[in-house]
Amino acid sequence: MAKTTIKRPDGTLIEISGAPEEIKNILSLYSDNGTRHSEDNRGKKGRHHTEKKGNVKSESPEDVVIKIVQEIRNGDQSEKIESNILEQSSQVDRVLLPLYIAKKYFGDIKMTSGDVYQVLKQLGVNMSMPNISKTLAKAGSKYVIPHNRRKRGESGQYTIALRGEKYISSLLE
Repeated sequence: MAKTTIKRPDGTLIEISGAPEEIKNILSLYSDNGTRHSEDNRGKKGRHHTEKKGNVKSESPEDVVIKIVQEIRNGDQSEKIESNILEQSSQVDRVLLPLYIAKKYFGDIKMTSGDVYQVLKQLGVNMSMPNISKTLAKAGSKYVIPHNRRKRGESGQYTIALRGEKYISSLLE
């Protein structure tokens, strides 16, 4: 006999036991709504989690990365950004750019070093993930605000500080 638990958006948990075919039918009803469910089948220890995305209010990191790249490429300051930041060799300037654009045009968005890497990669800037992480943690630390204590192996979340905004805007003038 298979078991499953469905977590509804309002926090209600529904536990179901029965034949696998019956459970699949019930899960298909709830999967369309974008709810989470986990299955515990015969012969497996623990739970296997599956998450379906439905109508999500917050934007995914991929959407934010795409919007930032489009703003850098097609925005009012795209020529200045290219000549004063992207074509220069300063890693700090390049790493701060996505954080600056995110805050200026899209509000207070927290970005990880992986998000910064994706933006720079799509812009054709070759920087490795370790260099971006080190830049955020060391040389660029006076320009960013960390939102969680950085631990080894975990990605920290950052936003640009007022000092960083002034620094990047001075480069673009």
